[in-house]
Amino acid sequence: MYRFLVMNKMLSVFFFISVFTITLFEFICADQVEIFAGGAKLANVSVNLSLAYMSAFIFYIVIAYYPENSKRKHLSEPMLIGWILRKLEVELC
Repeated sequence: MYRFLVMNKMLSVFFFISVFTITLFEFICADQVEIFAGGAKLANVSVNLSLAYMSAFIFYIVIAYYPENSKRKHLSEPMLIGWILRKLEVELC
C-alpha cells in the first residue's frame, strides 16, 4: 500500500483531504452555529463530494490497481527481461 501512496501522490493527497473534510464537518463542527447563511448546505455538499471521491478512490484501487499489480508480480523474470529488451528495441529503432 505504501508503494501505491508514493506512486499516486495526488490521488492520495485528495483522499486524505476528503477524510479530513468528513471528519471536520461531520464530527468536530457538527454542533457549531453557521457562520454565514447556507453554511450547512456548503458543508453538506463538501461531505457528499468527499464521500464520492473516497468511494471512487477505493473503486480504483480494487478494480484497476490491484489486478494490474498482481499481474506484474506474476511475471517471471525471464519474461520481464524479454519484455524490457523488446521495448528497448522498439525505442531504439
